[in-house]
Amino acid sequence: MSKTEDEVYNLLEERAVNNFQWSTAKVDAMTQRLDQMNANAMNSSAPSPCEICGSTEHVTLNCQVGSRFS
Repeated sequence: MSKTEDEVYNLLEERAVNNFQWSTAKVDAMTQRLDQMNANAMNSSAPSPCEICGSTEHVTLNCQVGSRFS
């Protein structure tokens, strides 16, 4: 209550700037988390390559490489 008009104005201006920066930081953090979730979802939905031949066309269990029936 003992501040001058200029001091009050500067204080309010500083708080407004700080508040704006915190909001931006929170949005940035949320964006990073969503990007990470997207990357994880894309990686988990990609077919796993066959452990024998590396193909993504079939699973290891169905691989014909080295099979005597192929």
